[in-house]
Amino acid sequence: MTSFGIGRAIGESLGFAAQWRVWLVWIITLAIIAFFGVAPLQSSLASLLDHTPDATRLAQSFNMRELGGLFSGLSVHGAAISTAFLASLIVTALLSPWLTGVAITAARGQSAPRFVELVQGGLSEYPRQLRLLLWGLVVYGLAFVVFGGIRHWAGERAEHAVLESVAERGSLIANLVGAIAVLLAHLSLESARAFLVVRPNDGGALRAWWRAVKMIVRRPVASVSVYLAVLLVGLLVAAIIAIVRVRVAPIGWSWVIVAALLTQLTVLALAWARVARLRALAHLAHDEAIRRYR
Repeated sequence: MTSFGIGRAIGESLGFAAQWRVWLVWIITLAIIAFFGVAPLQSSLASLLDHTPDATRLAQSFNMRELGGLFSGLSVHGAAISTAFLASLIVTALLSPWLTGVAITAARGQSAPRFVELVQGGLSEYPRQLRLLLWGLVVYGLAFVVFGGIRHWAGERAEHAVLESVAERGSLIANLVGAIAVLLAHLSLESARAFLVVRPNDGGALRAWWRAVKMIVRRPVASVSVYLAVLLVGLLVAAIIAIVRVRVAPIGWSWVIVAALLTQLTVLALAWARVARLRALAHLAHDEAIRRYR
């Protein structure tokens, strides 16, 4: 890690995160997760669409009213779909700590790690990332408690408001505070992972999270700037690709291939942004560690 500068940290991280091995690991892992949820749904959809004469026209026009009437028949397969959805959630929960460990391993090195290093790094980080995942439920729970309290306050204010604009302003404030609370919760957890990037042998998940909280309090501008900049860049790239994907109707083999490639590009954008975000926050965590813990 080099000396810290917000712009330099963001730029270096966005470039460093372009690691094709990490992208491939993400694609394979998310494909495994999707298989458990999509395969039963695809089978149910096939039972409806394979015998529908207008299937091609519906796919091309994407008429939501007609599709809604057609998909109402999925209720017959409700139990199978619910079971598949639950299975995909369980697989996601089990693989998520390992995938985060892979991202941490990728963000930690001075050069792009090999496949074996990524797999081993994900496994070695798994216990801490699992604990941090469980602790994240508490952190997000507190954020939503704050959101609920503000919403309750806004609701009471709206009941006694004379002007509609006052009620709307209260609702806007509540939504804004709720969004900030959730973002700060996510920032604290990502910053904890960043401390595990730069100080892997110095304490566990909760200690890293507490250090992250203190860093955010001491350096709020730098923490929020680095976090939001990389987050927004990643979301923007993923959103652009996703919009193009939605506009591509997979009719014919060539367009099916294009649609599949665009879907994978969206996954790659998210993986790239995740590693870049951890790397950028790790620059800040490294600078904070030099100042405070050495």
